[in-house]
Amino acid sequence: MCFWTLKNPNYPEKIIRTENSITCCEFSTKQPNLIATGDSHGVISIFNVQDEGNEPMVQSRDLDGRHTEIIWELHWVQREGKGESLISISGDGRIIEWSMKKGLELTELKQLKRYTNPNQKDVYAGAETEKKQSGMTFIETGGLSFDFPRNGLIGDNYFVATEDCTIHKCRASLSAQYLETYFGHNGPIYKIRCNPFWDNTECQVFLTCSYDWTVQVWHEEDSHRKLVCHQLSGDNELKSQVNDICWSPQTSSVFSSVSNDGRIEVWDLKIDPLQPLLTYFDSVKNEEGEDVKVHTPRTIVKIAKFNPIIFTGNTLGQVTVYRTLGLEHEQVTEEDQINRIMTAIAKDEFVDDTKNKKEEE
Repeated sequence: MCFWTLKNPNYPEKIIRTENSITCCEFSTKQPNLIATGDSHGVISIFNVQDEGNEPMVQSRDLDGRHTEIIWELHWVQREGKGESLISISGDGRIIEWSMKKGLELTELKQLKRYTNPNQKDVYAGAETEKKQSGMTFIETGGLSFDFPRNGLIGDNYFVATEDCTIHKCRASLSAQYLETYFGHNGPIYKIRCNPFWDNTECQVFLTCSYDWTVQVWHEEDSHRKLVCHQLSGDNELKSQVNDICWSPQTSSVFSSVSNDGRIEVWDLKIDPLQPLLTYFDSVKNEEGEDVKVHTPRTIVKIAKFNPIIFTGNTLGQVTVYRTLGLEHEQVTEEDQINRIMTAIAKDEFVDDTKNKKEEE
């Protein structure tokens, strides 16, 4: 795990070395000197970056009930009446809440169960016939991503993306059932992100990205997707899974995505819900001096909170920082931000338009 300053991009300020591959990390909001990590063996570790050594303050390695498979995502959350806690999701299909009040303690929030997806033929291993019933089964499924509404204190409700192509609205106090299930993707859903301009009392607009090449836009009250954002490419370009998405902290209708073919896309749903404002590939010079696109898979994207800067990471271990030009918007009220995104998703015909566009391509 490397800690960088842009004043010196040649070498990290600090390096923490761990036994297993780190798959996710996040700084605490209340105690910014603490950073939590999840790894490929299902271990949660919390480090104090002010310490000189590599040893974590606390670790889940020897705890009963810990994750047994890779941890895909974790978030520090500020829940009402409970203070800040850490929540993680794993390939073992479990969502766990962690507390450091007395060492490291865990509470299982949910064991995810496979839900019949009407977009797919749902055939389970060992089954002789295709399952045609709808609803939840007793077969577990892996969790890949989750998100809470983040404006102010976080309530009980949150959203989960799974490897069986479904999205679930859940409640932390209800471990055995889903409040709502959303269908629309045809591949594992890698990330889900709530729009940052809503608080937990209002109906959320959220994004998902998937192995099926698409980013989809949803409204909490409607189980059908509102917009489908397809990758646009020429005949010689690749189409590939979308690995990560990030809402802009400055403009409610803007988000960025990164894909396995090496592209970065920036969308503004208010301006054009059918194609991105920009699509960017890194490039290198070939022997003839011509620019050739680089297709190194990008795995993560972040947008800076106060500056027009985008960060990405790729499968070669490179972190790249980009300055965006011409995407800035004037500062407006929170109500204007909400109206902006709601106007963008208000037209149901956008869904049909994007379907038709995909068929034409």
